[in-house]
Amino acid sequence: PDWDVLATLQEWGYPVDESGHAPEHSIENQLPFLQALRPDIRIAPLGISTLDGAEAERLAQAVVAAARGRDVLLLATTDYTHAGGPYPEQPPAGEDLAAFVRRQDQAIIEAIATGDPARLAEAAGRRGAFSPGMCGFW
Repeated sequence: PDWDVLATLQEWGYPVDESGHAPEHSIENQLPFLQALRPDIRIAPLGISTLDGAEAERLAQAVVAAARGRDVLLLATTDYTHAGGPYPEQPPAGEDLAAFVRRQDQAIIEAIATGDPARLAEAAGRRGAFSPGMCGFW
């Protein structure tokens, strides 16, 4: 871990608790690629649960403070549509699962691309019974 970054986050009042990552698997999808590109990479994984808009803004300010003056790559990941197989969300009869997932995720992806949290919240809220449609949404 990048203990310098984590120490700055602690100064902002965010606890460092590695036990939260034990059952979490999202970093496992990214870490091997990052390590292949940069074997000396240091990471500061953040596991985020429920945040309101003000809390998300405060966390963003803390991350900016921790990254200031450093060569940093910020990488965020989440799972989007959970559909098919054992999941309750299923494509309509006759629609290919991959096409359905792409269609479901499109509004979320477009909202993320704007950089506007309010548009992301709006797009996620339009998912109906399956809102917000992604893991880690505050």
